[in-house]
Amino acid sequence: MAGLQGLERGLLRLLQGLLVLSVLGLTGVMTLQIVLRYLLESSFVGVEEISTLFGLWLYFVGLAVVTARNEHIRGGFVASLLPPVGRVILERCFAIACAAICAYFLTLAIDYAGFIGDNGRRSTFLRWPSVIWAVSLCLGLALSAMLFLLRGLAPRAEH
Repeated sequence: MAGLQGLERGLLRLLQGLLVLSVLGLTGVMTLQIVLRYLLESSFVGVEEISTLFGLWLYFVGLAVVTARNEHIRGGFVASLLPPVGRVILERCFAIACAAICAYFLTLAIDYAGFIGDNGRRSTFLRWPSVIWAVSLCLGLALSAMLFLLRGLAPRAEH
């Protein structure tokens, strides 16, 4: 089990690095657009595509980070009525159900990414492969499903 926790910690560090890159990229692109538009009276037509790309990676990598940290929004009323063993059982059931939901939507996201890839769709202005945008969803759902499953099989003690 220590190996799985080490893997989870390493994965969390990698995801946090991706979050930082996404935030810096989004901030940089938006700052560039402001400078170009308002100071130089010019523009970069691909800024909407790039900002959407950074935003999607930010959202879906953020989904996996929140899952890894066990910081999803949840109600506590039912859990507060249960004894400690009941809370652990509820947490396991919730985590396994969330893993199943993420896995289901992952299959849909993979089908969608495959469809986009097979058709050779490209972004409008930059002409980048559109599958780059769809892969962010696949990554976020796959990692969240895996992390929920790990939590369902061996939930950590709350700090």
